[in-house]
Amino acid sequence: MHIANSEWKIMNLLWEKKMSVSQLTTTLSAEKGWTKHTIIVLLKRLEERGCISYETIGRTKWFYPIVDRGETTFEATEEFLSRIYSGSCVSLFNNLVSNKAISEEELEALKALINK
Repeated sequence: MHIANSEWKIMNLLWEKKMSVSQLTTTLSAEKGWTKHTIIVLLKRLEERGCISYETIGRTKWFYPIVDRGETTFEATEEFLSRIYSGSCVSLFNNLVSNKAISEEELEALKALINK
């Protein structure tokens, strides 16, 4: 399942807690400058793709994810690796290390993870 860059922002918020359009607008208008209309369009797309659903309490719709965060991020990672690095984790990390885009602490953590 493909989630667009702008939609990840909403998904990450919803994986933390159920939110209303009003709450999403307050959070994302300050951070991204998005309007209520923009957020409604993004929510509709996510709902159509089966990523989110909502429950109505009173007059408020409370949105929540119906896809697992771990599975969704793994699929996105696999798609990214395939598209950019022909599926090679080595190429990805070589790029990060060569361009000093990874800190020494992160590098040490990766080494420890590999040695497990």
